[in-house]
Amino acid sequence: MDRERESPPERLPFCLDDTVGEIVRACQECPGVYYIAARKQDGRFLADEYYVVERSSPAISKEAMAYGRMSEEDSRVLLYPFAEERHGYKIIEYEIYRYQVRHGMYADGQTSLRDVAFFNMEYHPEYFGPYPAPLATPRGRTARYKPLMNGVFWIETGTGEEVLAVCYPIWNCDFSETVLKQSEQSEEDVREGIDNTLGYLFFSKRASSLALFELWGQYEELRTGGLINYPALMNYIWAYFPEYAATYNMQNQLGMHDTFGLLMSALGTEVELQNNPNEVIAMSTAAGLDFLNF
Repeated sequence: MDRERESPPERLPFCLDDTVGEIVRACQECPGVYYIAARKQDGRFLADEYYVVERSSPAISKEAMAYGRMSEEDSRVLLYPFAEERHGYKIIEYEIYRYQVRHGMYADGQTSLRDVAFFNMEYHPEYFGPYPAPLATPRGRTARYKPLMNGVFWIETGTGEEVLAVCYPIWNCDFSETVLKQSEQSEEDVREGIDNTLGYLFFSKRASSLALFELWGQYEELRTGGLINYPALMNYIWAYFPEYAATYNMQNQLGMHDTFGLLMSALGTEVELQNNPNEVIAMSTAAGLDFLNF
């Protein structure tokens, strides 16, 4: 988002000091919509980011305003904290872009409206719609599919093969290099460049075990969907990828999965990295190897 046209905080048409703290940066994105960065006096170094939307803004739909948090200080505005990914700020981001496109304010090199919508489908499928299942795979065209979660599909192709498909915004952020090396791409994505097409990655059933394992720890939607037998999934990884399982467990023992501890260390704070005995790849004889519950 282009934020070169900043507004002095003291000239903003609202006061939210008690709610967000001292506003240290602000700019108007479009009529009645502002980006602000604010810091409370709690010793934290990083500022919190928000969109602030005036209820009278012509740029924001009623549907998007329904996600806003009301402020007791100023009832004329709604808050959308960036720290809460599923509470509307990504919808406001999209509607800002839409207003700019419709009013000729779109700048060359700026992220496209389509890309903003595509990446934000992960957080608000009820607004943007869910990710569509791919029509073609490296193993043939899609004959039928079952969604495991938004953007992740189990596909049966016209040749009778089965593959796991994972959409671009998920695989581009959430997979290790080991898992990415197990993936396949469609002919179009190879030809055009998958970073241009924003295409799916595909995994054979064997390789899908690693992909699903890494997604399991990050997405409650997958854990609660009831379609994955997690003990069987871990058994499967031990059966076909024992080196991955052993390395993962060793990393856990060394605290290399302690995200908060690693972040604090990167910021220069000495902390003891913690391991989590509940986050190991364990073997369960009774669970077998069939990790798909369908």
